[in-house]
Amino acid sequence: MTRAFAALTGAPDAFAGLRFAGRTDRWIAQQAASAAGVVLDDALFVAFAAAYADALRAALATQPCSALPGAADLLATLCARDRLASLALGVATGNLRATAALKIAHAGLAAYLPHDRGGYGDDHADRPDVLRAAVAACGWPAGARVIVVGDSEHDITAARAICATAVGVATGARTERELREAGAVATLPDLRDTAAALRLLLDV
Repeated sequence: MTRAFAALTGAPDAFAGLRFAGRTDRWIAQQAASAAGVVLDDALFVAFAAAYADALRAALATQPCSALPGAADLLATLCARDRLASLALGVATGNLRATAALKIAHAGLAAYLPHDRGGYGDDHADRPDVLRAAVAACGWPAGARVIVVGDSEHDITAARAICATAVGVATGARTERELREAGAVATLPDLRDTAAALRLLLDV
């Protein structure tokens, strides 16, 4: 992000000091632009998004698979239930649509998370709006039960803002305790135990 933004604006280290966890890329870019004294209009944001995607694609090509242990097994199990129990799986991320696709594919999870079932950080700076977009993209009717799984306090508070059930996973910068304090109704230390994760998601 830093390299892409600097190439377009000449502003070095515009993202220094920003905490990315749980934020949307649009919000992050807005904060960086403000700190650098740059006006982030639509044209610049589109150019930044494209440059960032190109840089990320090149960087990921040099890295091993980034999937968290247990993520693929849990998603495969949930996808099986998706077909049998009318569940709808989707992705709600602050990442841009293009960069989210790159990261999901790099993690080997694209088969479980259809690109059109998602809410992304291109259009929305605020996490609740990303979640609402994801719910709509999944075809979930108004008032239907929604479970949001996230690893930051922003995921949890956004879930609560749209009246969804928030489940925390301590695979990011926050502990289980911090996620519960943010409002998660249940937490997991990670996704390694598929059976335990599935029981929790079905019971909350």
